Amino acid sequence: AQRRAAQLLDGGLLLESRQQSEQAGRHFRQAMELAPADIRAYLLLAEIYRLQEKPESAIEVLENGLAKAGEDRLQLNALLAQYLVNGPQQDEEVWSRIATHLDRYDQAVERLRPLLSQQARRELEVEGDVLRVQLLVRRSEFAKAVELAKKTLIDPASISRRNQIVLWRSLEQASRSLGQWESAAGAAYELVRIQPEDVSSRVLTGLDWLAAGKPDQAIGQLELALAKDDSNETRMLLAAAHLQQQRAQPAGRQQ
Repeated sequence: AQRRAAQLLDGGLLLESRQQSEQAGRHFRQAMELAPADIRAYLLLAEIYRLQEKPESAIEVLENGLAKAGEDRLQLNALLAQYLVNGPQQDEEVWSRIATHLDRYDQAVERLRPLLSQQARRELEVEGDVLRVQLLVRRSEFAKAVELAKKTLIDPASISRRNQIVLWRSLEQASRSLGQWESAAGAAYELVRIQPEDVSSRVLTGLDWLAAGKPDQAIGQLELALAKDDSNETRMLLAAAHLQQQRAQPAGRQQ
């Protein structure tokens, strides 16, 4: 059974590489039946559903995996928490489920600790912290989200680009929600630094500086954004920044 399951996984991966998702999904489902403790089939099938924009189906597959392969499986708990925290349904019941999966994830990391290098342990711990920051933002616990995000970002060089983006974006959102506009602008600018071609990050930085009452900084970012994408929204924000700049000048110098 194990050998046949491995063959089905290989066949499914080949079909998926040829963009034959439905056939690949059937291979993965058969592999799950033959080797229910092998988490690869659950992860691969969940990925197909993610690409098909069917998060509820992906969640169902991952929950099935935890039921059959063991509720302490690190990757399944992390991915399930990720789907839930980014899902459309957000309420106490969902948040409780997310917290449960994150607790199981932490326990799995702790069990693996003696086998992990310092770097590998740091990467796994960051994954958990990233999900917790997102959960705190979802729960509108913005002060706690800011605290944890800043703590996690103390050593950004050790964090993957993807997780840095999630953390800075969450920090920007939480700071903005608290009315901490300069902190929000700083977080938004880190997004610009990581992905300089992303115009939306520059616009967000300019918007936050505008809300912070710093029109000079806002104008700088909005002009750069406008040079890349001449949009009406950016033009309106830039006009508002110039107006704020004029109003901040002494009466005799206003134009």
